[in-house]
Amino acid sequence: MIKCRLNSKLPLVILDKEEKWNEQSANVVYWADIGAEKDCFYIPLLVEQYSDELKAEYIELIDHLGYSEINGISLKDALKQKEGFSFWWMTLLSEKSPWKSDDIYAVFRALILKRLIENFAGDKIVVQSNNKKLIEWIRAFTEKKEIVVELVSFPQRFSFDWKKQLPQSMLALVYLFRTIFTCKGQLFNFKEKLIQTDLKKSINTIISYSDNLNAIEFQKGKVVSGYWGKLDEEIISQGSLIQWLMLYAPTKDFPTFKSIIKARDDGFNDSEQSVLFVEEFLSFRVIVKIFRRYLKLRKSASAYHSLIDDKSSVLFFLSKDWDSSVRGIAAMDACIKYSLFEAAVSSLPIIDNIGKGIYLYENQAWERALVHLWKQASKQELFGFQHVSGKFYDLRPFDGYGSNRQLTYNNAPLPDKVVVIGQAAVNDMVSFQYPEERVVIAESLRNLYLASLNKKAQIKTEIKTLLVVTDYLESVSDEQIKLLAESWSIVEKLFSKVLIKPHPNCPVDKILQKYELARKNLITIEFQSLESLWVNADVVYASNVTGAALEAAYMDLPTLVHLDGGFFNMSPLRGVEGVSFVATVKDFTMALNDLNIPQIPSDYMCLDLSLKKWASLLKS
Repeated sequence: MIKCRLNSKLPLVILDKEEKWNEQSANVVYWADIGAEKDCFYIPLLVEQYSDELKAEYIELIDHLGYSEINGISLKDALKQKEGFSFWWMTLLSEKSPWKSDDIYAVFRALILKRLIENFAGDKIVVQSNNKKLIEWIRAFTEKKEIVVELVSFPQRFSFDWKKQLPQSMLALVYLFRTIFTCKGQLFNFKEKLIQTDLKKSINTIISYSDNLNAIEFQKGKVVSGYWGKLDEEIISQGSLIQWLMLYAPTKDFPTFKSIIKARDDGFNDSEQSVLFVEEFLSFRVIVKIFRRYLKLRKSASAYHSLIDDKSSVLFFLSKDWDSSVRGIAAMDACIKYSLFEAAVSSLPIIDNIGKGIYLYENQAWERALVHLWKQASKQELFGFQHVSGKFYDLRPFDGYGSNRQLTYNNAPLPDKVVVIGQAAVNDMVSFQYPEERVVIAESLRNLYLASLNKKAQIKTEIKTLLVVTDYLESVSDEQIKLLAESWSIVEKLFSKVLIKPHPNCPVDKILQKYELARKNLITIEFQSLESLWVNADVVYASNVTGAALEAAYMDLPTLVHLDGGFFNMSPLRGVEGVSFVATVKDFTMALNDLNIPQIPSDYMCLDLSLKKWASLLKS
């Protein structure tokens, strides 16, 4: 896999984030940093270089874990509830979400480090880190190799995280009580609000989140969501009704569950659409089911802890995810979501096969429960809509790879179709063995507005405005703005304006103050829509995660994407020619001095304003 030359006469030195080696000559390995020193190994860069192999290996590794047996019973079978659904599909390990688990990236890096250690013929390893799990794994992995492991630790700031101090079961109970408190009004006041008009019409059910709602329109009795664009108009034009089923997510406009229920009850009067929230189905009976399922899950998983406890295995890095999935918050969340969807789906008008079910596809744990319960209750087809496609390290769609692949996908709770927004997404899913017959292309609902905008077409001779698009994660935005601050000398030399467009859920004021950018005259924080900002931008500097980078590239704007050594390259522009990924001041400077227009293939996004593909899917 890795072709490298290690000097067996020199120690292998492993440096954690922002650590330096100033002593004798050594084989230096950087665990979390990216740089340009010669004769050093930067593990984040090696993860990128060997990404295809690592991705396949990780998917297969987790699949094999699910089939691992103790006393002749596999983990997947052990976690089955009496209804036949295995809670394996709702664990953090099966979900494989890099956004929910930092430890997935640790496993990818450990797989690289494992190869380096295997190729090392010397007898001494120096680890400069306070990462307890990394140290334990290196010591266990090298135990039989007659290699001396020397630890160089350094002072740490004292920090107290109450979540790490409480037992997992206590965290789970706190999470349950918080959920009950959030929805307490519904325990005594459940109102049935299913569509009652003209039941001869087909009913299409859309399952989504509430956080992307246009609050003003919702209060007027209309659902307008950035996730779904004008799909509702297409459904209604075909003579169908719409039943919305939403998962509540707090926002500035609807900070409490009570506030969004009140807005729905006061303003919603549409005979063609109806809105329900999953949390409305919380009842005392459901709470009892939640608690029973949690106790059964915890008991069923107890015999399988040894599968994760082996410190010499890279799976050891996932022990925190395992504990949360079978005893902690993730376990309780799985039991809550399954029980709520069980109550909700049984009440929906989906018994006949007239109509479709469409849900926002990210392959999160609740989606697995939804698919299983839907197929038990309904003959309607169920489509998952992947509204943002093309993120290579989004591992969530993949359940199997290699020898067990076919068996795994035959048994996994899958939607009838995964609807993606372009050919790149199809290629990615199929290349990692997702069933090709289940993947179909339709219009990108959230990006359709791009079809009516004029592209830049060429780089301006005089660039003036840098548009900085930050992220919904504070840690990601922090690293991005940190690099902006470090590169400020080149920025203020080239630009007369710097517009910063923060994510609605992540203000950047404190981050700008932290890096002494708050009082820079060039900087303006913008809250306008991206649609109105593209026309004024000359260059875009985007966070690594945001889908806005894809829109910038589509507009033919020179696009720089921040790359952080502590996390996957989650950009939808990964692999697109002409895009600059910047991790250092040197990268940033070189990119600005040599601007390029990204070369996005014409079939990367489907942007047909007539929604012909969606219309065909809904009619089929």
